[in-house]
Amino acid sequence: MEAFTPDVIVSPSKQMRDMVFSEEATAESLVKVTGLPPATTDIRFQLTDVYIKKKREIGKAEVYVLTVIADDSSTEPLQLETRVFEHVKNKTHLSLGPKGVTCYRNTPGKIPHFLDYRIMVMEFDGGARDMGAVLAEVQGNQQFQSFKNSISGITTLGAPQIALITAATDFALALTAKILKGNKDDQLFLVQGSFDNTFDSLGVTEGLITQGNKFADITYQVQAV
Repeated sequence: MEAFTPDVIVSPSKQMRDMVFSEEATAESLVKVTGLPPATTDIRFQLTDVYIKKKREIGKAEVYVLTVIADDSSTEPLQLETRVFEHVKNKTHLSLGPKGVTCYRNTPGKIPHFLDYRIMVMEFDGGARDMGAVLAEVQGNQQFQSFKNSISGITTLGAPQIALITAATDFALALTAKILKGNKDDQLFLVQGSFDNTFDSLGVTEGLITQGNKFADITYQVQAV
C-alpha cells in the first residue's frame, strides 16, 4: 500500500517522551512536565479552517479532507472523518462552518495519555465519491479491525504502544486514500502530529495551530470542553 510523506510533522513533546522511554530522563529534564488539570474530563480536536491556495489541476476540482485521529483509551480508538468539497477554485476557504468541524472526541470522562493524528488535503478530478461507502469499506477491512483491537488492549503507554498507534493512523490514512483511488500526486498537504498529556497537555495549551505549504493551509486546535 502506498505510503504518504507528510509535508509537516508536529510533535512538540516527542524528544522529551523519547528520553523518558529510553530511561535517560533526569529530574532537570522533567521540569517541563505539565499535563491537563485533573478537573479536565473531555477534549475535542477541532479543524477550524482549510484554505486552498493553489490546486494542481487547472479549473475547478473536488477537494477531499481526510482526518485520522487515534488515542490510547477511547472506546473508538481510531476515528476517521472524510469530507468532500466540489468545484473548488484557487484561493478558497472550504466551507467548514463558522466554528469548523469536530474530528475527534475522547470517550466521555476518559482523558487519553497520547493523541496521534493525520490531516490530509487531496485533490481529485474524477467526480465525488460516496463517502459513507468509503468509510464502511475502511472500517470493514480486516487489518483496520486488527489495529483497533490491538489499540483497545493497551494498558500501559510506552514506545511499543506509541509505535502501534502511529502505524494504525498511517495505515488508516493510506487505506482510505487507496479506496478513494488517490495517490501521492493528488496530495495537496499532509500534516502528521502527536500530543502527549504528560508533556504538552494533549496540545490544549498550543491553541490554534496553522500549518501549510504552497498548495494549502490548515488551522486546527485541541480544546478542553
